Amino acid sequence: MGRPTWLTLAYAARDAGDEQRAAAILREAASEGHPEALVRLAIMIWPKQESVADELIANAEAQVGDEDFDTHFALHHAYSLGIQGMAPGAKRPESATARYQLRAGKAFRHLKVAAELDGHPRLRFSVGVHYWHGLNGVEKDDAEAEYWLSQAARSLEPDIVKAYRKFSRERSRKSRRSEA
Repeated sequence: MGRPTWLTLAYAARDAGDEQRAAAILREAASEGHPEALVRLAIMIWPKQESVADELIANAEAQVGDEDFDTHFALHHAYSLGIQGMAPGAKRPESATARYQLRAGKAFRHLKVAAELDGHPRLRFSVGVHYWHGLNGVEKDDAEAEYWLSQAARSLEPDIVKAYRKFSRERSRKSRRSEA
């Protein structure tokens, strides 16, 4: 399935320099039940209108369905860019580190849901790498890394297979060392 018409129209308006028209298209799509439109609008206006972008992300979070790949992936993207997604009146973490950890955790949660829904090898690989290396606050977990990386490697994409083999070798070495 391709990009929704509303998103194509919004991007065309934005690319033509008509951000007001793009925002109107996205708001209309959101009012018609497309929470992804809220996320795309937040990304478009951030960081110039940070508090509005945060509120849009918080609203999308409240509306996203369990099976809505597009919105989960868009939320992953928004958090990865740096949007906090804090609802109005919510207490923001005081330290930059705490804000980063909160945002990174949300980004990973949506990445993992998107990978579960879509099954694309690159998404699965990204989840596996997070577990393998403990990226972005994700706790290292060899069993989870094995699951996700092996799923991704089934695609037979050379770089993914190469990384999976490297992970397997490292895991074997760790296992041998712990047995000794």
